Amino acid sequence: MRETGGHVQPCFPDHRRRLVLNDGRTLICQLELEPHPEGGWYRETWREGTEGRGHATAIYFLLEAGQRSHWHRVDAAEMWLFQAGTPITLS
Repeated sequence: MRETGGHVQPCFPDHRRRLVLNDGRTLICQLELEPHPEGGWYRETWREGTEGRGHATAIYFLLEAGQRSHWHRVDAAEMWLFQAGTPITLS
């Protein structure tokens, strides 16, 4: 959900469309993902609060085959939910 002018809107207004989960490039386009500064692709789908840094956010994150995401520290709890694709190796 996105907040737009005080109103909450679905991230994807055409919520009935089917997502293609087996093709990274198509999914990047369908979800309107952007390059992530640490590697991979992402899109924020929810943010707690409307001003400053939110205490919590939710994002879609995608790594294509051969891509890496660089380790980084965060000042909040993280929860990872597997949606589709192949397993990743954390190293």
